Amino acid sequence: MKNNFNKIVIVGVGLIGGSIGLKLKAKKCDAEIIGIDIENDLLDRARELGAIDHGTLSFAEGLVDADLLILATPVGSMRALVSAALPYLPINCIITDVGSSKVEINQIMEELLPEEMVFVGGHPMAGSEKAGIQAARDNLLHDAIYIFTPGVRTTPEALEQLKQFSMMLGAKPLVLSPQEHDDMVATISHLPHLMAASLVNTVTHMGHEEALSLAAGGFKDTTRIAGSQPDMWVDICFANRDAIIAGLDKLSDEIEMLKDLLYAGKRVEFREKLAKAKELRDKIS
Repeated sequence: MKNNFNKIVIVGVGLIGGSIGLKLKAKKCDAEIIGIDIENDLLDRARELGAIDHGTLSFAEGLVDADLLILATPVGSMRALVSAALPYLPINCIITDVGSSKVEINQIMEELLPEEMVFVGGHPMAGSEKAGIQAARDNLLHDAIYIFTPGVRTTPEALEQLKQFSMMLGAKPLVLSPQEHDDMVATISHLPHLMAASLVNTVTHMGHEEALSLAAGGFKDTTRIAGSQPDMWVDICFANRDAIIAGLDKLSDEIEMLKDLLYAGKRVEFREKLAKAKELRDKIS
């Protein structure tokens, strides 16, 4: 698949940014790939692993002649990051991000970018509880859904270019509005993280912390994502606060319903709840 970009700049060479760079290199992409980050050690490691061609701490140096800028940094840093990069951005450079909340990021871009600049919100539905360039791998996005959320700074041409780009990474593009994205992702991504964290904390609150040594497959599978970076998840949850609160309300209702069935000794109805969950879970490929 032909690459449409000559110079790709990745800001944040961590798990997602590093994995994108590794995949581009594995596909023998003919674009120059530049990494920008806050520490030379991170850039050196990304270059050693083959995720980037060159690394720099400087927007002034890294953004020269860039035609695709990928913002692969925490959601909470996006405003400051774009403000710092803006004076050095070529006017024809397409800007995208990989953040897991989209309404707030689209609003930031509308506020900060001049009308002639192009931004396409993006979110590859892939990741790991591990963080950093050391966790990056070239197949991280393989068969993943890559969501794009066009806004007022998006052109049809740029959207099509990024859809093609995502397919080169091995992903499957899907276009949603920013609000549709945030509502859906709150349920299938953000809420599970909070559930996993709550389950681990519940063990401690019940005075059974020593029981963690007994944890087998079920507990480990269910709580794996609680091992993710807390600071990153604070940013995500507060950026998508309204949708997450609505999801937590629905989850609370479901848990209360199970509790009521247990109190009432209604085994048949309780089993129906579990059977319905199994039926739906089995449909996930």
